Amino acid sequence: QADCAQHFVTRLCESRNPSDLELLWKVSDLTVSRLIRKTLSKKAETMVLAFTTTADKPGGLEAPAGPNYYQILYGFHIHFSDYRKAAHAMLRYANALGCHVGAVCALSALREQANAYLGCANALRLVQPPSAWLPRPKGSPVGSSGADDDSLQDVLTLKDIEKEYLRAHSLWKLGRELPATTLSVTWPRDTVLQLCALGMYP
Repeated sequence: QADCAQHFVTRLCESRNPSDLELLWKVSDLTVSRLIRKTLSKKAETMVLAFTTTADKPGGLEAPAGPNYYQILYGFHIHFSDYRKAAHAMLRYANALGCHVGAVCALSALREQANAYLGCANALRLVQPPSAWLPRPKGSPVGSSGADDDSLQDVLTLKDIEKEYLRAHSLWKLGRELPATTLSVTWPRDTVLQLCALGMYP
């Protein structure tokens, strides 16, 4: 049954037809629905994200070889009003994108990462306050307050996610003003200094 569900999900997602994707939401059988969610989650984890670094397309985002399973998983949870799981899907996506924001930032990765954090925050705002938190993804720096902070909390709040959105969005804004070779991932205080130097900090 799991193999059938995986084949079913793959065929619908790869068709890239919105009406086909809607069939995923319309499955009424709870067991099959769980298999669909599990399949989407596994597909997201193994999804390849590619960013170009060529001179003609610096920091450009290559078209994915297949569908964006993180976004499909997000839509799946939103449809069933499971906003916390939807937020978690976008947090995982933002964390995966972080692998492409290395010593030299890829602008497309930063833009996509900022959007992922924004989607995560928007979904988390719809969760009741006592449950409006997420486990920090393994290996993620989210939750650290700065370069001198050696401890990373295991629970992330809406405030933590909003801070990460502002960081990624600010770095993206910087990237549009600075040469790609000079824009590097920095701690928040360094980002503010760079924004001030360019007259972009209010």
